[in-house]
Amino acid sequence: MRKSLKFANICLLLSILILLSGCSYIRYTDIQNQIETDTVLTRDKSPYRLIGDVTVAPGVTLTIEPGVSIQYAGNNWLIVKGRIVAQGTSDLPVDFGRDNLRVHGYRGIRLMANDKMSPSILSNIYLHESDYGIYLDGARAEITFSLISGNGEGIHLWNSNARVEGNQILDNQDVGIYTGGGNPLIRKNILKGNGIALNLDYSSFPVFTGNRIDINHPVFVSASRISGNYDLSANNWGTLDNQVLQSKIQIKEGPSQNLNIRLSP
Repeated sequence: MRKSLKFANICLLLSILILLSGCSYIRYTDIQNQIETDTVLTRDKSPYRLIGDVTVAPGVTLTIEPGVSIQYAGNNWLIVKGRIVAQGTSDLPVDFGRDNLRVHGYRGIRLMANDKMSPSILSNIYLHESDYGIYLDGARAEITFSLISGNGEGIHLWNSNARVEGNQILDNQDVGIYTGGGNPLIRKNILKGNGIALNLDYSSFPVFTGNRIDINHPVFVSASRISGNYDLSANNWGTLDNQVLQSKIQIKEGPSQNLNIRLSP
């Protein structure tokens, strides 16, 4: 009788171990090197794992369906030299994150200039735990209704006229939105918990309006190598106290003469 009970207990233990190992096993669809033809990443083959830097070739469109999960297997980029269309929904966002079992962080999404194609579309995505978030290098894109959270930088706009609208840009360590050159439209976003809410650099003149900025940012606006008038008063900075507003403007380097940054009405 004791032997039967002992055998039964062993079988029960083995069953539990098999069940647990099965629950922890994830079957990935791996992607590596260069995507050279128009490609659709479908939910039934998700999650996808990016092995090393993955590049969308010039002239190629990468489409990502709602509910797809993209996981980075190392400190790597998704580089888009063509076009990316990642359109999730409020219920089924497209998730960009790290492979939690293998890496501590990754670079992010880098969009390169390609004027021969329509703008890239990133809508209802969730991007988290990267170094550079969404990095636009001269690219045109529409970034809307997305959650960009827990990165080094949230959205980096370099010589870009992107549209950034309706996003939540939260808890990014260094900066929520960086603009260097270009005239991007940045409208109706929520910025909270970032080191710097908005970084203006290299004669960038964004249209920055209708945004809500949490009062607890250490720096609202950081300015480097710019001059001119910046009227940023058409935003909710969490206070109307002009003294507080001015204390949260940081002039870092470059020509500060003839520079006027206005936050209050």
